[in-house]
Amino acid sequence: MKEYLVKVLNKIIQSFGKKDYRIDSTISMSAISIITFGRLKQLIRGSFISYFFKHSKYPVFISHNTRIHHKNKISTGKNLFIGESVNINALCKHGISIGENVSIHKNTIIDCTGVISEIGEGLVIGNNVGISPNCFIQVRGEVEIH
Repeated sequence: MKEYLVKVLNKIIQSFGKKDYRIDSTISMSAISIITFGRLKQLIRGSFISYFFKHSKYPVFISHNTRIHHKNKISTGKNLFIGESVNINALCKHGISIGENVSIHKNTIIDCTGVISEIGEGLVIGNNVGISPNCFIQVRGEVEIH
């Protein structure tokens, strides 16, 4: 049973563009179940929230307790992960563009608007970027992260 589940999950993950991805064979069935259920909840939440983005490619995973303001200013590539308690204010002149295979981890704040009399220019996050937990990114000009 475990081997079959791992094989199916590997195929699903690989279909998201992670061609060489393999689940570690030493992970227990209960751990796989917990992780899979958590990711499924994130995928459902991400599918709902990303519907309001300017443009989005599937899949988008969004953890609980995350707040995203001005969703219509965000464009994403495929395989976006947004961790728990992330706060994004996307109100800026050119919006936020997020590439493929991007992870924004727990407690990160992305603030594109200091005051409404002077909003930021825009934020570009390139492909294969990971933003560590507890980061604060304040956008006043044009910010690019590659």
